[in-house]
Amino acid sequence: MNGTTLLSATVIGNPGADWQPVGISDFTGDGHDDILLRGFDGTITLLQMVGGTLVAVPSVTNPGNDWNIV
Repeated sequence: MNGTTLLSATVIGNPGADWQPVGISDFTGDGHDDILLRGFDGTITLLQMVGGTLVAVPSVTNPGNDWNIV
């Protein structure tokens, strides 16, 4: 994106119906936005991105459903 203009798009795959995107931010501090997914069982998965390229899926501890992402 450049403001509201789409510059390019990338398909990174379908994680399945059990997963929902819950956040997009620079979670890893590398200057690139990442995608945070949460499974219906509370499992958290982080997709570490550089632009439209998936570069890593770091391990994240499962906090369970008693925790909320804000």
